[in-house]
Amino acid sequence: MKGGGSATEFASRRSRALIAASNYTKPTRSWSPSLKNTLHRLRCRNSLTPSLVARVIDPFLLPHHSLALGFFNWAAQQLVFAGYFELAQKVFDEMSQKGVPFTTLGFGVFIWRYVRKLNWVLF
Repeated sequence: MKGGGSATEFASRRSRALIAASNYTKPTRSWSPSLKNTLHRLRCRNSLTPSLVARVIDPFLLPHHSLALGFFNWAAQQLVFAGYFELAQKVFDEMSQKGVPFTTLGFGVFIWRYVRKLNWVLF
């Protein structure tokens, strides 16, 4: 990681910034377009990797479902993730259409498996 520090510390700083910024959204702790600006100010896009996405979401954003999904969607729109996200989105949509609920654990497993597969393909 640039500037020293571990990847976990780096992810923790990003997630804390998102949580803090989301305190000003209505309703609080929910995803909003203004949080994209927070990510851009943090230069998150420049250091985005599948591992970073996974570390920001789990464990830091898992209790905040809207933020976790919003961050995941934002990351998926970045060039490195765009193609692979479509496949993950199809699985998520199909589960939703069939009424299969996502628990916190289920969402974490979904993200973990997606990122693990993406890491294997990209690196």
